[in-house]
Amino acid sequence: MNNSDVDGCKWVPTGHPFPEVLKHYLNYRSAGTAELGTIDFQEWLIRSKVVSSPNTARSYCFPIREGEFDLVTLPVTALKVIAAGGWEGLLEVNRGRDFFLPGDDHRQVCLVAVWLVGHFHEESHRLGKTAEALLIARGFAGTPNSAQTLLSVGKAVGRHFQLLDKNSLPTKYFELLFRYVRKCIALGNR
Repeated sequence: MNNSDVDGCKWVPTGHPFPEVLKHYLNYRSAGTAELGTIDFQEWLIRSKVVSSPNTARSYCFPIREGEFDLVTLPVTALKVIAAGGWEGLLEVNRGRDFFLPGDDHRQVCLVAVWLVGHFHEESHRLGKTAEALLIARGFAGTPNSAQTLLSVGKAVGRHFQLLDKNSLPTKYFELLFRYVRKCIALGNR
């Protein structure tokens, strides 16, 4: 993960209410007659009056799409585990891997957001600055609004999978999932 990539994607995900999206996507897929594509899910969201705006329906597809959690490819049984959350839900959505290493390909931005939330909340306590200010200063977000979106999504995803506590600080599961990221940072600080 390279924070100097400020000209391209700044690791800011599309804003969405993650646990709510999972619940609606599970309902959509559980209906049994549902097409698997995100366009069909968007239409279902509007038709079912879950959302009224096509833009909101599109934003709900962000975590579902390929490159994020790719939920379209999973069976309903797996979606139930993911929607329930916790470490088991994370292992299911992460295809059994108990670790995460971000790359420069801007995939799984939601998990990167969780890492950034946990890391910068720790840093904010140590440095006496807000996580939002640190995200902007370090180039992970360009504006206060984009920093807030990143924090909001990261907190929602992190808490859903028990990676962050109620104060947005890392849990034991965060440490387990991001253990190699921590090691890379420690090696880089030598």
